[in-house]
Amino acid sequence: MLSEHLFQKEITVTKEVELAYLLSLPTDYNDNEKEFPLLLFLHGMGEEAMIWNW
Repeated sequence: MLSEHLFQKEITVTKEVELAYLLSLPTDYNDNEKEFPLLLFLHGMGEEAMIWNW
């Protein structure tokens, strides 16, 4: 009779990468009285964030 065992191991792999990003802040961003939402534009390899005219 064969016995089966399931083994799991969690590992962390780190790799240093350089990421380009576009940061756009409202003119009154430093006003501590206001709250602003966080907007993320997640895109795949087929699109480029730099094509957007904000």
